[in-house]
Amino acid sequence: MGWALRHRAWTLGISAVMFIVSFALLPLIPVTFLPESGEKMFMANVSAPPGTGTPEKTVAKVMDAEQIIARLPDVEMYNTSISLGGGGDDMMALGKAMMGMSTRGASIIVVLSPDADLDAVTDMARERLGNLEGALTSIGGGLEDTSSQLEVSVMGRDPEVVRAAALQVVDAVRDMDGVRDVSSASGQST
Repeated sequence: MGWALRHRAWTLGISAVMFIVSFALLPLIPVTFLPESGEKMFMANVSAPPGTGTPEKTVAKVMDAEQIIARLPDVEMYNTSISLGGGGDDMMALGKAMMGMSTRGASIIVVLSPDADLDAVTDMARERLGNLEGALTSIGGGLEDTSSQLEVSVMGRDPEVVRAAALQVVDAVRDMDGVRDVSSASGQST
């Protein structure tokens, strides 16, 4: 400390050189906004078509979906959040309503073992849950996977014309390469 105080010019010069050299190290520091969690997981959404199903029927469909998920290979655990569209204090229902989704349904987070083949298991889940009669289902890549979602709103005064136009959009998008889980709020999905 004494040397630094007696040799202020040298101390300032060395500090300045170290400061400038530190900028040369910046490209070597990894940077990410939201790092990957490292866990192999996906989210399954299960809901009744809008305007259909009682809360009891919705819970029964969600339980059926849980049984399907429990039988998938490499599932370590799953967590289900269910909304029955109960009203103003149901934040999950409010969020779903704002996104144009049915307010009755569930989001099931599925965690797989570290050595699982995530793509194979999600494809299997998509196929098996797609056969769940009377329910709309979709599979997402995980909690951080929001970049692969597309939402199209079709609006108009005549509900039948809107429904027909929405089905045309669903058919057109469904035929595109690499697109999965195409659905319509009218209850049509694939």
